[in-house]
Amino acid sequence: MLTDAEEALVARTVLGAVDEVVTRGAFLSTVLERALKSVPDALREAVVLRCRAFVRRWRALAELMPTGSPGDRYAGLLALEGLGPTKRSLEAAFAKWLAVEAPVVRVARHAGLPDWLAARLVEQYGAADALALATALDRDAPTCVRANRLLTTRESLCVALAEFGPQPMALATDGLVLTGGVGVFQSAPFQRGEFEVQDEGSQLVAELVAPPPKGLVLDLCAGSGGKSLALAALLKGKGRVVATDVAEHKLDELRRRARRAQAGNVQILPYAEAEALIPKADRVLLDAPCSGTGALRRNPEARHHLKASDLARFATAQAELLARTVSALRPGGRVVYATCSVLREENEDVVATVAGVDVVPPKELWGRARATALTSSDGRFLQLLPHRHGTDGFFAAVLRRRA
Repeated sequence: MLTDAEEALVARTVLGAVDEVVTRGAFLSTVLERALKSVPDALREAVVLRCRAFVRRWRALAELMPTGSPGDRYAGLLALEGLGPTKRSLEAAFAKWLAVEAPVVRVARHAGLPDWLAARLVEQYGAADALALATALDRDAPTCVRANRLLTTRESLCVALAEFGPQPMALATDGLVLTGGVGVFQSAPFQRGEFEVQDEGSQLVAELVAPPPKGLVLDLCAGSGGKSLALAALLKGKGRVVATDVAEHKLDELRRRARRAQAGNVQILPYAEAEALIPKADRVLLDAPCSGTGALRRNPEARHHLKASDLARFATAQAELLARTVSALRPGGRVVYATCSVLREENEDVVATVAGVDVVPPKELWGRARATALTSSDGRFLQLLPHRHGTDGFFAAVLRRRA
């Protein structure tokens, strides 16, 4: 229970942060990193959770309280989340607002999505599945970590993180879900590099790359390097993982993470130098920039920033990047094309634009028993969805260049 003074500080922080995110297009993580510096440790979790909830409920509160001030809407948020005084009329109006029958509007309201995005989900998944998907995307994601097998095992890490309530993941080989993740970054196992934070779906994409022993693997859109580090561990510290990104500033975080993880087989190169290695590579991971619709649980502000016109721009860039990568592969070489999107335009449709490759179904790499529940209806692609698998939304296609 917060004191009045604490509630006032949390409210001011949340209102300022959410205004930057929703009305000025800022990234929530960036805003929070700055805002939390002036918030006592004991209040930081409340600020984060309320910011995320406010961003998710922004559309509902704006439509239900059109003349309300930001402060009024914040009070409404607390009522809807069970964190403040009851507002029965608002709660009843919210329930009625959610219960609308039109499928697209219903999906949009349940996840605070723009109507155009809800329409695409309904078109591609059907009304019932789209609603389940949207509802899952509207929840906060669990804290997921990957045991760094260069330094430990999942079983040993489970013991070391006992105070955080670790549970072995059902799908990813080295993953744990933490039921109490607050403070885990200050823990000794984290400082020793024994785990990395990584969604279960992201871990599965790395496993699908299936690097051969002592192989050369390229991660061409590495970002901060979660999958690069997973690949380094899968190679048992041998072979070589070459990581790069056109946005080279993102690689600074990978450098820090690789040192902590003692991943000495990760090499970071400028993009042009890494791309020149494609003909020699055993595997290439192309985790392409995308809409991020599969990661709305972790980045709730994306629903406010994304525009329908962005999809065509992403798809064009993805197809060009994939075609360029495939053209440089040696015969028999593999590229794993991946996105954290749940939209066909960025996934199957992009793969369909590329000639001269064969799709390698996940069952050929993992076996039918493991792959069946994790693949698209035709069995050709990895397709992970939060309402079916409890992961972020991911797509991956394993493509082998023909001779």
